Amino acid sequence: MTPLKELIDRLVDQFSDPYAFLREMVQNSLDAGSPEVEFELEHAQGTTVLTCQDTGEGMDEQLIDQRLTRIFASSKEDDLTKIGQFGIGFLSLFALKPDHVVVDTGRNGQFWRVHFTPDRTFSKARLTDPVEGTRIRWVKHQDSPREFEENCRQALQHWCRHAEAHIRWNGREINQPFDLQVSLQVQGTRVSLQPGRGFLGLYNRGLTLSEEVEELWPDLDVKINSRYLTHTLTRDRVVRNENFQKASKVVEEAIDQLLIPRLLERGNLRALAPHLGRLSQEQRELPLLAPYSLSQLQDQHLVLVTERLDPLAQRLREQGKIVVEKRAGLQQLLGATLLDVHEAYVLAEVRKASPGQQAWLQRLQRVLSGLGDHYQSIRLAVLPGHLPLLPCHQIYEPIPLAFQPDPAQPRQLLVNARHALWKDLWDLDQEWGDQALCQALWSAFPRLFPDEASRLQFALREDLR
Repeated sequence: MTPLKELIDRLVDQFSDPYAFLREMVQNSLDAGSPEVEFELEHAQGTTVLTCQDTGEGMDEQLIDQRLTRIFASSKEDDLTKIGQFGIGFLSLFALKPDHVVVDTGRNGQFWRVHFTPDRTFSKARLTDPVEGTRIRWVKHQDSPREFEENCRQALQHWCRHAEAHIRWNGREINQPFDLQVSLQVQGTRVSLQPGRGFLGLYNRGLTLSEEVEELWPDLDVKINSRYLTHTLTRDRVVRNENFQKASKVVEEAIDQLLIPRLLERGNLRALAPHLGRLSQEQRELPLLAPYSLSQLQDQHLVLVTERLDPLAQRLREQGKIVVEKRAGLQQLLGATLLDVHEAYVLAEVRKASPGQQAWLQRLQRVLSGLGDHYQSIRLAVLPGHLPLLPCHQIYEPIPLAFQPDPAQPRQLLVNARHALWKDLWDLDQEWGDQALCQALWSAFPRLFPDEASRLQFALREDLR
C-alpha cells in the first residue's frame, strides 16, 4: 500500500457513516452555488456507476490542484458561506472503496477530467467538450446494486432532505419541508419548533449535522439550521461552542415570541404547561379558559370541570363557583384538584308522586310525624331535573334522604327515588306493613340525623301505633 493510499484510507475510516459521502457531494455542490443536484445510479455487466451532477461554478486547474487533490488544503476555513471546512469532504467518496472515481468539471473556459484510481493516485487531463458545473462518477464492481442503491437513497433522505438545493435521486426529488409549527429567522440562523418529545435536529445549509432526542428542550421538537454550526472531523457530532449557544438563544426567542402566544391563542393547555414559568403577567391575565384567566384558576385548590356548559354548570357559575370545560392538559396546567360537576352536583326536580308512590309517602310521613313538626312536607325527587341544585353527596347513593337546602322554600325532605333502599317498597303499594318501612328508615336516618337517632329509634319501637 502506498503511503498516500494508507493516509487517505486512515482518514476515510474516521467517518461515522460511510454513506455520508453523499452528503459531502451535495455539500460541495452547494458551496459551488448549484441550485440543484442530480443523482443517478446505473448497473450493467457487474459494474455500478453512481453519478452526481450539479450546475455550480465548477473548478479550473488551480482549484483542482489546491482543493480537490490536496488533503487539508482548503480556503473555506474563514468563509462562513462554505461548510466544508476540513478540506477532506471529497475523501469520503472512498469510504466504500470504489474502483474508480472520475470528476469532470470546468471553469473560466477550462474543462478537466480527474481520474482517481484504486491506489488513490490520480491523473488529470483536459477535455475538449465543455462541462457544465461538476459531474462525479463513482464506479465499483458489484454483482447486485440493490442494497447499495437502497442505502444511498436512505442516506440522501437522512442527510439532504432539507438541503438548500433541489436534490433528486433517479429523477425523484427527495426534499422535504423544514419548518414545524413556528419558525424564526435571524441573520444566518433559522429555527423551527413545535410541542414534541425533545427531538433536536441540527443543520447547516439544510444538510443534516445531527438528529437526536436530548434534554435541552424536552417538551419540544426543535430544528436549527445555521451557517454557524459545525461538526467534528469525523462528522459524528456537532461542536457545542459559542456559535451553538447563539443559535440556542434564537430558539429561546422563538419560544417566547411565537410559540407561547400561539399556544395561548389555541388554548393548547398540555403543550403550554411546561412553559408556565415563561409567561408574562399580562399573559397570565388573558381569558385562557373563558371567562377565567390563568391567574384566577391557579389560585384555586379545587376546580369544577364539565364536558359542556349545560344548565347544571351554568347554575353553579351563577352561584359563584368556577366551572371550566374539560380540556386535555388541564391537570398539568393547574395542579389543582379537578372535580366533575356531575359527580358533585345534580339538578333535582320535585315532581308529583304516582298513586302508589303517594301511598308510600303517606306512610313515610306518618313515621316522621313521631319526630315532631320538624318536617313540614314530604315530596318525591325524580332525577335528573331542572330545579333545586343539590350536592351529589346529599342526593345520590348512598344517601336515601336529604333536606332541600333552598332557603326560599319551606323546609322539605327529598326522597331520592334512585336509591336502592326504596326500589321495592313503593312498587308494593298496600302490601307491605309499617315494619318494612321502619326497617328502611332505620338504615337511612342514623347517617343523616345522628342527633335525632334516639327519637327515631323510639318511634320505631312503638311500631307506629
